[in-house]
Amino acid sequence: MKKLIYFDPADRKALSVIQLLAFWDSMREWFAEKGYHLYEFDITDEPGYLPSERSTIPYSPHPKLNVQKRIFEAEDPFPYAYVGGDYWPREDNLYQINFISSGRVVFAQDTAGRHVVIKLVKGGSEEDKILHLLARQPELMNRETFPSVIPVLDLLPCEGHWFAVMPRWDSNCFVPSFPTPEICVQQMVSLLKDLCGRNLLINHFSNASVITMGNNPFRRNLLKRGALTCAISDFDHSILLDEETYGPNPRLGILEAHVTGYQAPFETLHGHVDYDPFKYDVALLGILFNDRFQHVIKHAPLIAPLIERMVTSRVDKRFTAKEALAFAESILPTVTGMRTPLPGQTPTGSVYWRADLWKDLPAEFVAQWADYRVFHMEPSVFTSVDWL
Repeated sequence: MKKLIYFDPADRKALSVIQLLAFWDSMREWFAEKGYHLYEFDITDEPGYLPSERSTIPYSPHPKLNVQKRIFEAEDPFPYAYVGGDYWPREDNLYQINFISSGRVVFAQDTAGRHVVIKLVKGGSEEDKILHLLARQPELMNRETFPSVIPVLDLLPCEGHWFAVMPRWDSNCFVPSFPTPEICVQQMVSLLKDLCGRNLLINHFSNASVITMGNNPFRRNLLKRGALTCAISDFDHSILLDEETYGPNPRLGILEAHVTGYQAPFETLHGHVDYDPFKYDVALLGILFNDRFQHVIKHAPLIAPLIERMVTSRVDKRFTAKEALAFAESILPTVTGMRTPLPGQTPTGSVYWRADLWKDLPAEFVAQWADYRVFHMEPSVFTSVDWL
């Protein structure tokens, strides 16, 4: 009997995007029997062709929503995403994908019309173990206890593999730009709960593109009233660090970090052979904060010592995840009610090892937090020193 799954999903070079989409298309009836209806997608192997996906079941979870009349009433669909809110919505209540498909995941709808995403995972892999662990965590399904990790709704076995079903959220987490310092700090706290700047999703999507989403009135309203939250979504490079295997203070080879370039944490650029994965993740998120929130520091000065203590090359002094979260939460009272409008587009700041986060702050404040201040060396300098 011919196998349904004829390739290794962990091998990113095994099949082309067109071949991957053809595989998913061949599984359409199989998924329908399980209660999931895959989006339709075009499969055209021609130069310049960009694959697209679109839903097939009309879905309107917010019947009272009317952005043209400024009516934003909508029940919280958690753990599913808020949907729609474009100023000129499609009349058929269908949704499409506005980015180039990789073919590694596909979108579908369940029998209630709710939008989900499906990913193929090899049985016995680290990602498989993590997804099964997450599927057993009821707190992921409750907004009040949500730890900012995308929940696993279903796991479908097939020929030694698993199809993981998760709610469809959107990848444009920073569109539109956060409008006030208070909302910026709220989102920083949310991001610290999942501790990863990569593979982030946000619980709202529509037919808007990354360019036009900033004009979606519903998303702007959800953002202002604190209804949006981010979550980590992809675990193919994740490792389940059980204490029996890795001990209480795990170290991993630096080549397992999966981060390159000058925006990597210091231990990557400094020629270290191994690293602390927990402190490394703190640094990664600190780098993201530096990129996204430098312009907010003059309104919320405590962001400066937070970022510095997250990215410092002194790993022994770097915040743990709990320490960073506690520090960020301590900033919230200082910005509560602060409605100072921020730029519509996030200004471009300096890379973290070149940025002076303290330059516009009062001398008294800088002196008070002097122990947190970091004087970075540029990568070309300290990499050479390490080799010597």
